[in-house]
This record gives sequence, C-alpha cells and structure tokens, in this order.
Amino acid sequence: MKITNTLSPMMQHYVKTKEEYSDCILFYRLGDFYEMFFEDAQTVSKELELTLTGKDCGMAERAPMCGVPFHAAEVYINRLISKGYKVAVCEQVEDPKQAKGIVKREVIRVVTPGTTLNTQALDETKNNYIMSVVYLSNRFGIAIADVTTGDFMVTEVENIRKLLDEIYKFSPAELLCNEAFCMCGADMDELRNRLHISVSTLENWYFDDELCARTLKEHFHVGTLEGLGLKAIGMERPIAKMSGGQRAKVILAKLLLQKPDVLLLDEPTNFLDKEHVTWLADYLSELVVSHDYEFLERISDCICDIDNGTIMKYHGTYSEFFKKKTLLREEYIRQYAAQQKKIRETEEFIRKNIAGRKSKMARGRRKQLERMDKMEAPEQAELQASFRFPALPLTDTDHLIVKHLAVGYQYPLLAGLNFSVRGGQKIVITGFNGIGKSTLLKTLVGELLSMQGEVMFSSQAVIGYFAQDLLWTDREQTPVKIISDTYPRLSSKEVRRSLARCGISKKHALQSVGTLSGGEQAKVKLCLLTLRPCNFLILDEPTNHLDEQAKNALKEALADFPGTVLLVSHEESFYRGWAQRVINIGEK
Repeated sequence: MKITNTLSPMMQHYVKTKEEYSDCILFYRLGDFYEMFFEDAQTVSKELELTLTGKDCGMAERAPMCGVPFHAAEVYINRLISKGYKVAVCEQVEDPKQAKGIVKREVIRVVTPGTTLNTQALDETKNNYIMSVVYLSNRFGIAIADVTTGDFMVTEVENIRKLLDEIYKFSPAELLCNEAFCMCGADMDELRNRLHISVSTLENWYFDDELCARTLKEHFHVGTLEGLGLKAIGMERPIAKMSGGQRAKVILAKLLLQKPDVLLLDEPTNFLDKEHVTWLADYLSELVVSHDYEFLERISDCICDIDNGTIMKYHGTYSEFFKKKTLLREEYIRQYAAQQKKIRETEEFIRKNIAGRKSKMARGRRKQLERMDKMEAPEQAELQASFRFPALPLTDTDHLIVKHLAVGYQYPLLAGLNFSVRGGQKIVITGFNGIGKSTLLKTLVGELLSMQGEVMFSSQAVIGYFAQDLLWTDREQTPVKIISDTYPRLSSKEVRRSLARCGISKKHALQSVGTLSGGEQAKVKLCLLTLRPCNFLILDEPTNHLDEQAKNALKEALADFPGTVLLVSHEESFYRGWAQRVINIGEK
C-alpha cells in the first residue's frame, strides 16, 4: 500500500508506519481498539477468526479492517506470536482531548516469538530462545539468548550437521540469519513448519566483519584496550585481585573485541569511576539496562520499559518516556474504573430484575457480562524504600585518626595516608577505579591488615559498615531468615516490617537472597544497617544496583544521620548537597 493524497490523514500515518514495520502485523490504536487494515486485517481475520469489516479511508473501495479491544490485546498478540508472526504495537502517546488534529501515535514495542516477555505466552518450564546464525566461508557463527533470563551464548561450527544439532538442542522460537544461510542447504520449510521456528533474513551488511570492527572503533574512539584504561590496570593482573570497576572495564573490553552486532549492557555504570561513566555517555549508543537516570538521559533516544510482564518501547529521552508512561497509566486507570462501574451497575440490575418482569433483559445482561473482556486491575505501586539509621550519641572529638597508613595486598596501593575524622563529619572519598578506595575501607574496619602505619578509632565510635560486594554466607537463605538470624530478638512481624520499609516486598522477602536482583540484595544489606544503632557509618559504593527512588531515600537518610559518615562514591549527584568534604585520592 502506497501513501496517496486520497487517503485520510490518519490512514496516511498508518501506511507510513506500516512501511517502517513491513514485516510486522501493525496493531494501530484507535480509541478503545487496536485496528488492523489491508493485508494485516485479512491475515489477522483469518488466523484469529475475527470478523472482517471495512473502513472509508478516501479510496474508491473501503479498506479491509478488523480490530480487538485494547485491554484484551495481549491475548490476541500471544495467539499471533504462537503462530510465528511479529506484532508492532502503535499506541496513542498524547491525550486525545488535547490533540490538535490527529492524535499522535508511535510504535512503542515490537513483539516477536523470540523476544516476548509476556508470561501468559511463555512456558515457565522452558527457555524461550532467539538465535542468530551467520553463514560465512563454510562456517556458521551462532549466537543464542533467552531475553527472559539473560542467558547468552555464542559458538562457531564448521558444517550444517553441527548447526542443526545446535538448532535442535535449543529449539529457538525465532531465528535471524544472513542471506547466505538460505543457500547453505538447511531445510527452511522444516525449520518453519515442523520445528515451528520463525525465520527472518537480514541483509548481509548487518554481518560485515570489517564494518562492525570499523564502526566500533569509530563509535567508541578506541583502537586498542588502552581506550578503556586497561593498560593502567596491568594486563597480567589476576581478575580476582581487581576492583569492581577494573573488572567492569575488562568485561567491556572483552565485549568490544568480540565485534558484536549488538551490545546488551546490564547496569554498565555500576563500579565505574566518573571519567569512564562520562566516556560511556559520550560514545555509547546501544541497548542498556540501567538505574542511572542521569546517564540514561544523556545517552538514550529510546526507552524499553518492562512493566507487569510486558515490554513497551518509548521513543525519546528518559524524561519524555516518563511523561508518556504516566499518561498511558492514567488512561488505563480511567478505562478500568469506567469498566468496573459498568460491571457494578450491570450486576445490580441483574440482582434486582432476574426474577421480575425484566427477567429476560436481566438474563441478557448476564450473558453480556460473561462475554465481557475484563480489564486486569492496575498493578499496585511499587514498594518504596525508606531508610533511617538509628544514631548513638557522639561528641565532636576525633572519631578516627590515621597515621602513615599503607594499604594493599602484596604491594601498597596507597601509602603515607594521614588524616582524621571528627564526630559528625560527613566525608566522601572518590578517585579512579583500582586506586585503593575499597581496600582502604576494608583496612579501616579490620577486614584487611595494614601494611604500615596506624588506624585508631575512639572508644566512643560504633561502626556500621556497608561493603560493595554482594556476598552472603548462604545464598539460599531468605531475607527474612538473614534478618532473623542477625537480630533474633525481633519478632517475625518486626522483621517483615523492617524489610518492607527498605523496599523489599513480601514475595522477595521469602525468596532466596541469591535469586534477588542486585538492587534488592543491596536493600537487604541496608536493612541490616538500619537495625543496628551506630554513630559512624562507613559505606563503600552503596548506590550500586539501587534504583533512583532508593538512591534518593538513602541520600535523605545519610543527610539526616547525626553521626559520622565516611563514604566511597563515584556519583557526585548522590553526595552533592550533604557531604562536607570530598577527598579525591587521585589528586595531589
């Protein structure tokens, strides 16, 4: 279908959007329905057994059309995905009441057999893999991922038999390949029909090795590992002896050297110093999972938001995404409330008239109610974290004195350290990755022996320590068990209340701590700190893994804490406004 002047403005936008997503069935939002037109309408009507109607759109003949209620769209999308189709969802992204002209619409997500996150469409007992295969020089490069679990694997095989072994082993829902793959001898009909794999061919330029290598070097402004600062780390240094930030740099370097077509980055700013966060923001333009909203605001032009088991795509910056999401949620709540009111009125009518003169009408209403596609209740607001560190009395005398201190392992990382911390002071330590900040804190709290010098705490100082590593004695223990074992005098109710206050839901409180996200584990560690009164908090990168709301709650708690704070952090926005002194170890 081509755009012509005879088409209505709305239909012109539909056709333009369809051209951009030509391999997808386009769900186009019109009021309370998602509509399909032309070939999409005919396909959906046939596959889902829906009534095919028509719409006047400025042409001589009515355009074929069929539609589904927007609140029940997931059911229909899942059925199409199960049949191997791709679906692009084009949503209204502005309030129709405030729109001038046609309502603004954008494709906010594309759902494919290998990328769906809807739990209703997935078998929880099986992985849902998407596979990419490139056929070059009689060899097959294979990458496979499960987007629901984060599993990712790559390999290379030398013949079609071994390739098929990999396909049979993983049984991917979707397969992406280069054009040459179609000529390698693989039975495409068998893949599609017998194995029920959705197969899509991408143009060869997607897989050009030299182009990928050149693009990466130009894009990241690096030609060697030195661009990531790895030379300073030491190329022969064991990974186990590196800091969290140094390990992050090694991982990034490894990814770049693999010459990937796509980079999937999960919280890449965690552990990185300010300089390398800036480097990422300046040169990175890939798929990123992050809670660092300042970082996202700088790099993003598209946000994929996972909410209630569904992924939705928003174009624009993070702040623009937030506005759009808020608008859509408000609209859904309005529609849900209207439907609930209608259900209550209908039920009341049935109750009053089922045995009276209007019993036939009441029975008809009951059938209508039974056939109604009921909207799911809006998801409850996420549990918000709130921290408060109980403080013990203190004086403004020296709480900590350090003299001629050297810290390190086989050799000193830092030496000749001399400083003091007075009671009530709030001090931040910053500096580039690997300089020895975490090692310094571990030495101060006694986890490591000093190589030289003295560390003296006042007899009044009672320390609360937060280590950046998410290490647990038993990863199978639940947060409830961890808190109960640490503070046995607390009742079960008090334990759960403490966890809830720190943003841990009832579900996650009873889940093995090793299965929780990094942010949830960090909240459990912070919960332990909130239950032990102290007057000297020593914290090593506590904001790693935390979402923005939890960061703000922690920031407020530290600002309100009347005791002493010694914090290691790379996030200036976190400590700006309440820190009294910032020590940059890298500065002379």
